[in-house]
Order: sequence, then C-alpha cells, then structure tokens
Amino acid sequence: MLNGLITFGSRRQSLSREKPPRAGLIAVCSSEKLLNTPVRRQRLRKIAQLLAFPEAHRRKLVDRAVQHFAALVQGLPASEAHHHAGLGGLLDHGLETALYSLQRRQGHILPPHAEPEQIVHEADVWSYAVLVLALTHDLGKIVVDQHITLYDANGQRLGHWDPWQGSMLERGATWYAVRYIPERAHRLHEPVSALLAHRVIPPAGLSWIARHRELLTLWSAALHGRLEDAGIIGQLLHQADRESVAQNLGGDRPAPVGAVKQPLGERLLTTLRYLVREGSLPLNRNGAAGWLQGEDLWLVSKRISDALREQLHEEGFHSIPSRNERLFDVFQEYGLIVPNGDRAIWRAHVTGDGWQHELTLLRMQASRIWPDAEQRPADFDGQIEPLTSEATATVEADPPPETRSDADPVEEAAPESAPKQAEEEQADAKPHAEHPVAAMPPLSGDAGEAFWAWLTTSIEQDQISMNTTDARVHIIETEEGELAVLLVSPGIFQDFGREHSIEWQHVQKRFLKKRLHVKTARGTNIHRYIAQGERRQSELKGVVIPAHTVTEHPPSPNRCVRPVA
Repeated sequence: MLNGLITFGSRRQSLSREKPPRAGLIAVCSSEKLLNTPVRRQRLRKIAQLLAFPEAHRRKLVDRAVQHFAALVQGLPASEAHHHAGLGGLLDHGLETALYSLQRRQGHILPPHAEPEQIVHEADVWSYAVLVLALTHDLGKIVVDQHITLYDANGQRLGHWDPWQGSMLERGATWYAVRYIPERAHRLHEPVSALLAHRVIPPAGLSWIARHRELLTLWSAALHGRLEDAGIIGQLLHQADRESVAQNLGGDRPAPVGAVKQPLGERLLTTLRYLVREGSLPLNRNGAAGWLQGEDLWLVSKRISDALREQLHEEGFHSIPSRNERLFDVFQEYGLIVPNGDRAIWRAHVTGDGWQHELTLLRMQASRIWPDAEQRPADFDGQIEPLTSEATATVEADPPPETRSDADPVEEAAPESAPKQAEEEQADAKPHAEHPVAAMPPLSGDAGEAFWAWLTTSIEQDQISMNTTDARVHIIETEEGELAVLLVSPGIFQDFGREHSIEWQHVQKRFLKKRLHVKTARGTNIHRYIAQGERRQSELKGVVIPAHTVTEHPPSPNRCVRPVA
C-alpha cells in the first residue's frame, strides 16, 4: 500500500520487451508501472493526504480515476515543443496540476457563500471535482493534436489508435509511436477533453458531481475550457495549470535543487515556435502576424514581442526584457534572426491580393520554427519587399516597463529614443485593429485634467471602444457589486499621449494625482484582471475608477474580464 492511494502488485509491470523491435517505438505499460516512479509516488501520497478520503471511498473514486488516466495517456507528451514535451509529459502534467489544484483548494471554503452545514456536507465532492478536472483538462490532445500508431510485440503495425474505442491496453498493443498533426486546430482539445472525461472518471464519481447542481455548472464550464464561466473551479485549474507549466519550463518560481533553467534565447525560440504552430500567431493573410516565403519567415516585430511577453508571463517567466530593443538584441545574440546589417529589424512592404502594408519586421529562417520542411505551411501568395537601409534606421517603439505603472508613477527623463517613438509608432501601419480616439484640440493646462475631459467626452459621444477584444476601456463589476471602469494601462494613456504629443507617463501621473481612482487592497494604483476569450486568455492591467464618475449610462459589465485571484 502506497500511503493509502495506489497499490503496486508484484505481477509483471510492463507488457513488452525492454528493447523495442524497431527504433522510435514506445512500450505500452500498465498503469501500475507508469505510476511507480519516485516522483509520481510522492505526488500521489500528497494528493491522498490533501483529500483525506476514507479508504473505501478513495479506492472506488480516486484510485480508479488515477489508474484510468495513466492507462489512457501512457507515455504521451503534453505538447510538441512546449511544456512537458518529453516522454510521460501528459501524465506528469495531469498529476502536477491535480496536486497544485488541491493545494490551492485548501485556501478556499467551498461551496462559496454556503451555510456551514452545506459546506461540511459538500466539501469532499468539491475537492473530488477539482482533482478529476485537473487530470482530464488536457485529455483532448490525444485526439486532436496527436496521431498514435499501435504495434504488436514483433513491431508489426496494428493501425491507428482511436482513443474513443478504448485504451492501448484494451487494443492489445505492445508498442506505439506518436507524431503531431500539422496545422491542428488551436485549443480544440479543451471541449474534446470533456467528451473523453468518462474514460477516466468512474461512473460513481460523475454521478456524485452531478448531484450538486452549482458544482456541476462550474465544473462542466471548466472542463469545456470556458474558464470565464467556471468561477472558483476555473480559477483553481488555471492557476495550477500555470504553476505546472512554469515548473516544467523553468519559470520564475522556487526551483528544485539542481534544476537547470533554459537559456533565455532557447526559451524565446521554444515559445515562439509554440505560438506559431498552435495558431496563436496567424500567418500568410491580411492582418497576420507573419508571412512565410521561401526559407524566410517575416514576423511583425512589435506583435511578436508582445505575444512572447504575454505567453511567458502566463508560464511564470517575469524576467523578460521589457524594452523591445533589448529583446531584439537577445534574438541577435542567440542567432535566432537574420540581421539587417547591425540591426535586428527590417522595414518592408507586404503586399497581398488587394492590400499592402509597410511594416517593421523580424526576419527568421523558417527552419527555426519548422525543422521538418514537410510540416511548413504553404508560402505566402504575395510579395515581401524589404526597403532600403535608410528607411530602417529607426528602432520600433518599445512599450515601457510594466513595473513602471504598478505604483505611484515618478516623472522621469525621456529616454534617448523618445523623439523617434511617435514617428515609429505612426509609421508602423499594423494590419490589426486600431484603437479609435476622440479628436481634441492641442493640449493646454494640466495633463490630468485634459485626459479626464478627453476620456469622459469620448465615452459620452461613443467615440471610444468599450468591452471589445482590443478596447482600452472595460466596464467591470467590483466585489461589492458596483460598476466600475477599467482603464487599460499604459495603453489608454499612450493613446492620449500620441494624440497630444506628450509623454504618457506624465499624463498618467497627473491623472492619478486627481485621486479619482480606486486603489488595490495592497494600496497600489494598478489592478490586474484576466480577459478570457474564446481561444485564449490574457492579463489586463489598469486603473479602476467608479463608473458613475465617468458616465450616467454605463453599459453592462464585460463578463469576460475578471479579477486575478
């Protein structure tokens, strides 16, 4: 007995010979063998301690779920070139996420806002729902992302493995091989995971969860990838998933003794490869993030740098250069891009069918993203015309360090590149959506007062986007149930600063001096929120002000934006 969770028998643990009959094959193993490693045993012991279920209850619901999960995912990876990409990655990621979810669950009284009697009665089922959600949240990857071929003991091909029909063990396979499906649908695995959950969760466990309507509603939303509708259950999964990813990728968290962090250049390349392959950065169309032509991949420089920072922050990496110029230097130092003389960026005309843009680009060898040329998408059916070196003399404007806006701002001297920033930002005619701003006369008087007048006028006259994907302004609901306005920072202040040729830091500082905003519980000016879309989620930072001070008729709150727990 392993501390009351999984029993490992003395029978033969592997179903195959030690040496595969042909290169590249992976052994099909029993769940006992898969789980019987020091690290996995330790995680299972901790899970058992956190749940503290009676033994019979644990064996019937928990042990079976863990064993079914291991038997189904075997040694499959969790991703092609991202987190947990090695042998057994999906199994490890599921167990880690389950452990971290349960650890975080200890800090919450569940069900939320319930009477004491109900909390005592339902505490265990909420814990169980957290456990099985974590185990199954990535199951869909074995269907939509991976193509698995089964083989018998002699290495003879049995055919494609269809997880809908049962596990590899049930198919009588001894070996298997896995490859990733090219141009797969981004995040399709989330809703598909819900369809496979019954392969892991015992019927009695599903029935237990289903008897509690509030829990079932939140749990089902989280299982389908709709974390914005999943309440505390979704938050626990999201936080634990991020923690598991950060640990595997060597993010900014306490590292185990002897852990080796991946060099920054390799981390940037791995993340960029992931974003491109998963479809987060679309290619070869109007409004794309990049265009493939021959052996070159041309990437919109600012869009790429923003996407990299966002993804790496999601993974727990926070020691990323905040200035684009420094980030591009890292690309050059590691030889990840094709330089333009002694500079990282290129300026070029990108022309397609009925459209043309002049863009600031990074140039990269296509083999960096697709080492296997057969996996590359088709070339861009258009033209990419690099401009002369004189036209690329300026460096793309950098977003200011994020930490600068997370406290009372201090007025600073403008950086040396500041005179070039407005010119560069105006010249960078990126094909994705622009943020509309209200026309205002030249700035006079206090910058904070002018910004306030511009903001209220723009909102009242419906001249500024609200509650949309790229909006700088969102209506939110506070914990007290009051409506408030989230001003995305520094974006909203940069918009105003460009309009009036004034440094955004000065505008934000003067506006905060008006003390119209609501500070965080820690006494800082900047609040953090999660924006959950259909395909991805991102973090928003900004200033919060009561809605009634801005407009008498605020729209409904944006339910896709919620505070960071």
